Amino acid sequence: PYAAASLADRGRRLYDHALRLAELGYAVFPVHGIDDGKCTCGRDCGSKEAGKHPATARGCKDATSDPVEVAELWAAAVK
Repeated sequence: PYAAASLADRGRRLYDHALRLAELGYAVFPVHGIDDGKCTCGRDCGSKEAGKHPATARGCKDATSDPVEVAELWAAAVK
């Protein structure tokens, strides 16, 4: 079922999970994923980095547990 989900559906589920973790006090930040075998950042990241690097400019330094900031991070990452 997960593999058949659209990228938008997967992104929404990841956002929902991130928001729930933030509500529990965990700091979160979005990372790129894999779609059709390629990194969602659009670059050729190679097999080691593809889908494993931050989707924000400052990476883990952008992590937050504030629900409003989480929404902003995810909105910016999903452009």
